[in-house]
Amino acid sequence: MAGLLATLALAFLAPHIVKLALVFGPREYFALMMLAFVTVSAAFGESTLKGLTSLFIGLGLATIGIDGLTGQARMSFGVPQLLDGIEVTTLAVAMFALGECLFVAAQTHGLHDKVEAIKGSVRMTAADWRRSWPAWLRGSAIGFPIGAMPAGGADIASFLSYGTEKRMSKHPEEFGHGAIEGVAGPEAANNAAAAGVLVPLLTLGLPTSATAAILLAAFQNYGL
Repeated sequence: MAGLLATLALAFLAPHIVKLALVFGPREYFALMMLAFVTVSAAFGESTLKGLTSLFIGLGLATIGIDGLTGQARMSFGVPQLLDGIEVTTLAVAMFALGECLFVAAQTHGLHDKVEAIKGSVRMTAADWRRSWPAWLRGSAIGFPIGAMPAGGADIASFLSYGTEKRMSKHPEEFGHGAIEGVAGPEAANNAAAAGVLVPLLTLGLPTSATAAILLAAFQNYGL
């Protein structure tokens, strides 16, 4: 749904959206990033301190490597392997997967395999559809313009959508325990942002993501 709406917006609104994106300067981008950080607090759960600590650790790790704007090496400490930065996948596997593997290996004698039955239907119910479609529309409205901004992206759009859904929900206590709006909205924002990235690519020739850069290379290769 979000991909369809964003594609229609790309076809009809791209020239107007790119004018808005060009208005953004350093101050606006800084404000956008601060808004994203504040919105992340919606996903912190019960411990705000732990959430903020994780946020700033992640921000610090993201500064490692070559700066995309200036080409300067940051916090690499002369180690060539750090020039490419730290991959999120590698960090996630190191923090979560390896620890879980070691825990399971240490508990082999006390663990027993158990088949857990699926609770409820795997298909969306009428109530799920009712609760999802407003989140899809809001996620599309948030994701497309954020994706069209050179400093935007799917991550910021997803966090903004999650915070919006939690704030507007009639059942905010369900968030963190399987609220369908908490999935439908951010996923719609993510998909809409993917289409929004094509706005600066097709109107200004500016690739603002890896996918857009590949598309630009393909366009140039085939003379489009």
